[in-house]
Parts: sequence; C-alpha cells; structure tokens
Amino acid sequence: MKTFIKKSVYLLMLTVLCTIFLTSCDPRVNHLKQEDLQPIVEKVELIDYQNGTPQRIKKNEEILPFAFEKAEVLETLDNSKIDEFLEDFTYLSFLQLIVHDRALGKAIKITLQEGEFIICCLIEMEKVRCGFTAIYYPDGALKYYLGRLDGETERYSELIEKYFGEVK
Repeated sequence: MKTFIKKSVYLLMLTVLCTIFLTSCDPRVNHLKQEDLQPIVEKVELIDYQNGTPQRIKKNEEILPFAFEKAEVLETLDNSKIDEFLEDFTYLSFLQLIVHDRALGKAIKITLQEGEFIICCLIEMEKVRCGFTAIYYPDGALKYYLGRLDGETERYSELIEKYFGEVK
C-alpha cells in the first residue's frame, strides 16, 4: 500500500511539472482593438520597405529602428475607408515570437496621433512566410514588438488586395 501511495505521489508531481512546463512555453498572442485604434489613426499607407535582408534574431533588443529613407509610399488609403480597414485589420492576430530584425517588402504603415506608427508586413524568404508587426516611436525607434502573423498570412494578403488592389 505504501508503494502505491509513493507511486501515486510521484505520478501526480510528474503530471503537475509536465503541465507547468508545457503551458508556460506558449508564446503570447496579441490583438489590436478597433475601438482603441479608431480615434488615434491619422492615415494608412501601403509602403515598399527595402532595408536589406532580415536576419533571424532571438531578442527584442536586436530589432532595428525603422529607416524612413528605405520606405517608399505606394498608396495612401482614402480616409473614408479607414474605419472599415481597421475593422478587418484588427481581426489579425500576432504571435509574439521574434523571428526577424526588421520589416521587408510591401508593408502596411498605420500612422497614429503623436507620430507613432505601426508597421505590418509579410516576409517571404527561405521558403518561409511569416509576418513582422511592430509599433515605432516617431523617430523610428522600436516601441513594442507585436509579433508575427499567427497563421494569418492569407488573411493579410487578402487585406492588402481588398484595400490597395493587386500589388506587384
């Protein structure tokens, strides 16, 4: 009987430890809220951001500042469409896993009051598609890394096509 109790206690401890280890490693998923963004969005642009080849990183501190001179505005969304755009954009979810040190290619730039801005792009390299989404201060310094697109690459592509047309 004593052996059975010991085995049960060990099994229970092992189960608790496994549960803690397996659930504590889940990365955080971020969502932007339409009601938070709507009153502070000044403009939405589609940009082409060519700032070299993104490098794989492991820490937020390694994310590069936004280089304004490397960004070309391709199109600015009409102000009358911003609310509808934000409704669709806020359905995207961002997995807080750091993969690359910068955005690349076609990106959505959402400029907020006070000059802060959000950059959201889909990076396609090395046969991998993942996103990069971050909030920057007006001077281009990183404020907060939101994450990569969490299985939302198709929805993101549809969003670009819906509001900016087919982008080459």
